[in-house]
Amino acid sequence: MLSLALAACGGETAQTPSATSPAASPTAAAAPTAAISPAQQAQLEQLAAKPVVLLYGDQRWQPSAKQIGATASVDGSAIKVAVDQAALRSYLESIAPAIAQNAVNATVIYTNTELIVTPSTDGLAMDVDATASAATAALAQGQPAQVQITTKPAPAPVGVEAAEAAKAQAQAFLAQPLKLTIGGKDYPWDAETVGPLLSFTADGQKLKLSADRAALAERIALTAKRTEKPAKEPRVSWNGGDLKITAEGENGTRVDEAKAVDMIAAAIEGGSHSVTLPTTTSSPRVTSANLDTLGIKEVVATGKSDFTGSAKYRITNILAGMKLLNGILIGPGDEFSFNNTVGEIDESNGFVQGYAIIQNRTQLEFGGGICQDSTTVFRAAFWAGLPITERKEHTYYISWYNKYGLGSYGDGPGLDAAIFTGVQDLKFVNDTGHWLLMQATADPKQALAQVTLFGTKPNRTVTLTQEIVSKTPAITTPEYYPDPQQPVGTMKRTDTARGGMTIQVFRTITENGTERKPELFRTVFRPWPNKYAVNPADMGANGQPVFLSTTITPTATIDPNAQPTPDPNAQPTIDPALLTPPTTDPNAPAQPTADPNAQPQPTADPNAQPQPTADPNAQPQPTADPNAQPQPTADPNAQPQPTADPNAQPQPTADPNAQPPANG
Repeated sequence: MLSLALAACGGETAQTPSATSPAASPTAAAAPTAAISPAQQAQLEQLAAKPVVLLYGDQRWQPSAKQIGATASVDGSAIKVAVDQAALRSYLESIAPAIAQNAVNATVIYTNTELIVTPSTDGLAMDVDATASAATAALAQGQPAQVQITTKPAPAPVGVEAAEAAKAQAQAFLAQPLKLTIGGKDYPWDAETVGPLLSFTADGQKLKLSADRAALAERIALTAKRTEKPAKEPRVSWNGGDLKITAEGENGTRVDEAKAVDMIAAAIEGGSHSVTLPTTTSSPRVTSANLDTLGIKEVVATGKSDFTGSAKYRITNILAGMKLLNGILIGPGDEFSFNNTVGEIDESNGFVQGYAIIQNRTQLEFGGGICQDSTTVFRAAFWAGLPITERKEHTYYISWYNKYGLGSYGDGPGLDAAIFTGVQDLKFVNDTGHWLLMQATADPKQALAQVTLFGTKPNRTVTLTQEIVSKTPAITTPEYYPDPQQPVGTMKRTDTARGGMTIQVFRTITENGTERKPELFRTVFRPWPNKYAVNPADMGANGQPVFLSTTITPTATIDPNAQPTPDPNAQPTIDPALLTPPTTDPNAPAQPTADPNAQPQPTADPNAQPQPTADPNAQPQPTADPNAQPQPTADPNAQPQPTADPNAQPQPTADPNAQPPANG
């Protein structure tokens, strides 16, 4: 028998020693000298090139003889192939991952406020033993072989029972809130907050409850931002250029986010429901030591607004807001937020209740009139050429924002700024490269609000163009809304009809001789109807008060922003001691009356002769008695509807395009 090894590469076979060869191949086993036939030689070459082809689906592997440790022997007319089992198994294990299908463990997921167990799925793996045996048997025939790879199931380590146990553990944890204590104050996280932060990982054949650290880090970042107490810079007075600190700064605190993630993750894994989170401390950037280095040396810009005719409550709120704004510092690159600077608009900060635009109508709210302050701040930032990052106009036109409205260009609408805590803000960025000092004042005697920004004035100029693009008439159909506070059998006009308009203001900034692209500040004031508060018991199915078919008992109008043009069909106005609207606004849109040609009734002179009503035959009623009930017209059966059409339906108040509320 002649034994020879199959070459490892090149598709060659070791040559059979011949009678004339002085030496045999070093890889061939010793054997008696004998000749092999051409057919045997061809067969050996085939075995050397492709001893075996391994098949799985449409995948094929063709290992070399050396890779699977194959050797051949010639025994007379037969060729036999032996295989090194260790080498063959090593090769099979190297290709096994290409056909493996990983098992999926049973686990628990949190979705739609529920913990749900997902079942396990077995995987698939190569059966190395069976495949090696099949390959060995095929090669033993002495011919190149094709062998189908054999597979076997790969069970998932974690089954449903283990997942159910982990679910029960998670349910028990979520049954109580996770209480976080930050700076002595508790912030409980309920199940809907904690649930998405849970993670389940395989631990052998068990499922371990843990925290999803990535999700937890995102949540902690939100909590850190919401609970942060930023360092407060000191309050500073301009004092004619001799800067003085009037109130010292305060250190700030913020949750240490990295430590918080570790501590909360440990609490979840350990079943603890209470964690006191560490905080880091930040200090004010400005102190008396560096006050003179801030670059606060001159006026950068000033904004003004007029509040002539404001009610006492409104003046109180204007003054309260200005007090909170006066003396603040804005660092280079910092974004100013009106809402964050003023803080809570409530009694603790000196605010009182007043009328503001809320939910599409005028009603009581703390801080009514604070928009006078935000408008004035906006104008200062506008004329300083600072980037305005958030600003929103009022829902409807308010005439007293006209005065000083266009700065040195005169009076006019288009540069007001409405705010409402938690809904809309006024923001701008200090891009001057130096600190800014805000001086905010309000003078009730002159009815003048003024904000001046001090700093280092950039080499920039600001110009303005303004255009009233369109005007729309007031809505003539009134709206009624239920108000439990309104006495039964009465209605109160809370809003006065007024026209709308669209205004475009373009600001052009030229800095260091380079003119920038004009910025558009677009203002849209919506047309507005008369709106009336009615007790719910008086509201009919058609959305109108049931008593409109009888006698109306009106109550005083409360609209603090009423246009100065009188409306002969309006309900009696509010006591002037409580509210005096502006009286001289040449730009105010005219208010519609029942008769478009009717002359408005003057209200200041109690001896004035009454003007005719929409019915020329109606008897005029005296106006000297402000407490008189309205008298019926000449037609005792006439419907006292505010509009000419007694069948008109009121407009819906839920306007999908409504502006956000504003503290007027």
